[in-house]
Amino acid sequence: MKIRAVTVRDIPALQRLIGRSIRQLNAKEHSAESMELVCALFTEERLHRDLNRRDMFILENHELPIGTISLGDGKLHSLFVEAEQAGKGYGSQLVCYIEYFARSRNLRKLSLNSSLTAVPFYEKLSYIKLNEVRVDFGSMWAMEKNL
Repeated sequence: MKIRAVTVRDIPALQRLIGRSIRQLNAKEHSAESMELVCALFTEERLHRDLNRRDMFILENHELPIGTISLGDGKLHSLFVEAEQAGKGYGSQLVCYIEYFARSRNLRKLSLNSSLTAVPFYEKLSYIKLNEVRVDFGSMWAMEKNL
């Protein structure tokens, strides 16, 4: 297992990984229509734009993508793990990595918007719920953690 910076060549595989993750891990939280709205936020075009404005990382095993995470403007973005790999500690590994990376950039706090499904995961990592955020596809929770 290794975590490395995302490259342009990784974008198609990440787009597919994110779509699978959303559809399988958030099925209880969203209707099929809502999940497709969320998936539509992660087009290859948008991921290319994000790569130019955020620090994006990929966790891979023997060059196969397992998960991804990014950091931009002091905010943790886009944590996704392959659905069949969920619960094995890879999400926590990616969050620990991004926290270390954020500290190396002299950040003292990380914020994020969590899906309802992921709130307990982030709470286990000491993130605190701040307020509910309404979005086109439902609700999210604004959360933060002092580093």
